[in-house]
Amino acid sequence: MNNIFTPTVTLVDGTPRTTSLNVAEVFGKRHDVVIRGIRDLQDKCPEEFTAHNFVVSEYTDSTGRKLPMYTMTRDGFTLLVMGFTGKEALAWKIRYIEAFNAMEKKLREEEKALPAKRGRPKKATIYDDVREMHDMERRLSWRRRCSCTACTG
Repeated sequence: MNNIFTPTVTLVDGTPRTTSLNVAEVFGKRHDVVIRGIRDLQDKCPEEFTAHNFVVSEYTDSTGRKLPMYTMTRDGFTLLVMGFTGKEALAWKIRYIEAFNAMEKKLREEEKALPAKRGRPKKATIYDDVREMHDMERRLSWRRRCSCTACTG
């Protein structure tokens, strides 16, 4: 693995993705060959799969031209590179898988930390809001009694 490029996985609309440009760089392939591989998959696979897993985008090359590229999910990446062969290709496939796993682990950890950052779990927040609403309602209309568990419990 003499390649100086690193697999790059970033979040796009909450989904870990990589780009056709990065795949071409890392695997030492021309970008047009990677694009051709993606388009070939789009022709052969159901649109329900390719529409989400290969999203066309564009980039500006060094001469200022706007050219097509794709962002792809882990599933799209996996399907594309299954056809790449050789010892070096295998090593890069593993590095990409590790990059996707690291991004997903980071997302799970951030998701777990969200309720702790708010100070109380989501369930308690909803319960407290309902109880607050019922308490306010009881104060405003003292003649009517509410019998829900939030008020009596």
